[in-house]
Amino acid sequence: MFRIEKTIACVMSTLFVVLILLSSMGQVVLPTYSLWSNQVDDGKALAASGFGGWKATLQSWQWVDKFYLKWTFPGYVQIQITAKQPVLKIAEDEYIDEKGRSFKQTNQSYHLPLAQIDRSAYIDISHWVAYLQQSELMIDRITQKPSNIIDFYFSTGGILSLYGADTNAQKWVLPVLLSLKNGQHCYVYSKDSIACHG
Repeated sequence: MFRIEKTIACVMSTLFVVLILLSSMGQVVLPTYSLWSNQVDDGKALAASGFGGWKATLQSWQWVDKFYLKWTFPGYVQIQITAKQPVLKIAEDEYIDEKGRSFKQTNQSYHLPLAQIDRSAYIDISHWVAYLQQSELMIDRITQKPSNIIDFYFSTGGILSLYGADTNAQKWVLPVLLSLKNGQHCYVYSKDSIACHG
C-alpha cells in the first residue's frame, strides 16, 4: 500500500531529474506566455492566446516579411521573424520595401529617400532605386508629377527626370550616369529622347 507522502516524494524526484537532464543538455525550456516587441504600435506586451493567436498576431504586423512558428509540447513556441527591408519612405512610419510593398513600422528611424509617388508605381520605383544605388548614386528624394514624370533628386545635385517608371528604360539611363554624378539634370523620355544640361 502506497502512502501519499511516498507518491509526492516520487513525483518531486522525477521532476528534479527531468530538470537536471534538460539543464545538462544545454537547454532550459521555459513556458511562453507573452511576447514583447517595440514594433507593436502601443509597445505593450502581447498576451499569448495559443498557437493560432500567435500566428494571427504575427500576420497583423505589416513589417513582417515572413515568420516561422514551431509549437513544442506542452506549451512552448519558437518564433523566427524576417522583417521587410525598407528602401524608401513614403510617409511618417510608412515605407516601401525592395519588392515594392508598402508597410507601416513604428518606433524605427531609417535614413531613406522620401518618395512622393503614386501607389501604382511602387514596384517599378523600388527596382529603379536598386538600379541607381548600384550605380553609386545616392537618392535624396523622388517626386511624381501629374504628367507621370518622375524626378529622382541625388545628393550630387543631379536630377533624373523619367517619363513613367518603366524599368526597360534603365538601359537608356546608362550613358547619363556620369552626368548625374556631376550634378546635371538629365531627361529620359524615350530611347531617342535623352538630354542633359548643367
